[in-house]
Amino acid sequence: MAISGSISKEGDKISVTYSGGVQSYSIPFDGLYMLETYGAGSSNVKGGYAKGYKAFTKGQVVYICCGGKGASATSPNTTLAGGYNGGGSTAPDAYTYTASGGNGATHMALVTGTLSSIGKTQFVTNGKGLIVAGGSGGYHSARAVSGTGGGTNGGQASTYGDATDDNDVLEAGSGGTQSSGGQGGEPSTNTNGSFGKGGNGVRSGNRSTGLGGGGGYYGGGSGSCKNVWEGVAGGGGGSGWTGGVPAVTYKGVTYSPSMTSGHSSANSNGFAYITLIKKGFPEIKFNDITLSGINFNGTEISEIVFNGVTLT
Repeated sequence: MAISGSISKEGDKISVTYSGGVQSYSIPFDGLYMLETYGAGSSNVKGGYAKGYKAFTKGQVVYICCGGKGASATSPNTTLAGGYNGGGSTAPDAYTYTASGGNGATHMALVTGTLSSIGKTQFVTNGKGLIVAGGSGGYHSARAVSGTGGGTNGGQASTYGDATDDNDVLEAGSGGTQSSGGQGGEPSTNTNGSFGKGGNGVRSGNRSTGLGGGGGYYGGGSGSCKNVWEGVAGGGGGSGWTGGVPAVTYKGVTYSPSMTSGHSSANSNGFAYITLIKKGFPEIKFNDITLSGINFNGTEISEIVFNGVTLT
């Protein structure tokens, strides 16, 4: 789905909100753009933030995938799906505490798809990925806190309750990193995070809840809770990534990427911004040579207007 909104001058930006699918934006001008992504978060734990800069040419298409919040319900014994773009599912208890699945990552790329459908080879090795902000782990209204979304690493989750027997399991998930998914509470199941996906929570016994891991560059591991009375095991957050937007020097100024674990919106779907920082120089040829710039009294000209029309 193409994004509505326009950029006409330096400082203008478009806002991209959650749609449940991949959205696209056609770059309107040659120039340097700032890309910002925010992962989805639950009621008490925040998604991550990532920012980077990239020079684009007019007509290039950027694909944006905003992460979704995990499904939330008070219905007992109902598996709660993870949020769009990699959130792991939550296995809630037999009572009516409110819980939610793991939350999805937000990313931008030069190809369409979710992180897991694109795959690491295409996203990283083939250079199609741009930037990722991790989603947080799932939510539980009465007990443990899951890990925040990354950032360089997703957050470590915590647990509530006591495992008093050899058959008890009470293990929180760890956050995704730059090289691997978070460790799940029970590695023998599908609780570990992986590229683009958080692990799925597991549980058994009354009042036991395993929360899903957050989606991310590498997803967070999920929680595992078995046979622990009123036990809750949180899910780890997914990691962020800025490998597709390394530091760049544009018109003499260096711009560097950054990432933060957790951002200002805890209870929200993911979202993103694209901002024009510096317009490129319009294509002008002199003696069949394309000029890369014009300086006037030491100042580089970034825009040329001819008969009231801005050349691009």
